[in-house]
Amino acid sequence: MDVLTQTAAAITPDQALALLGKVISRASFYNAINRGEVPHLRLCKRIIIPRAAFLRWLESAGCGQREAH
Repeated sequence: MDVLTQTAAAITPDQALALLGKVISRASFYNAINRGEVPHLRLCKRIIIPRAAFLRWLESAGCGQREAH
């Protein structure tokens, strides 16, 4: 993770994917963005991800979601 990613208010989808450790494919990540699963903003054709919202989303991933048995 570079200094810009640590301090920037917003990051690109590719930077967010790098923060995830590339555990999913780029296409899967963009699909999740398009489904509204990942916090993001659209400015014209660009997608930006508020870093704080992304980190909160990542920390809360799985909270309150339980598998049906």
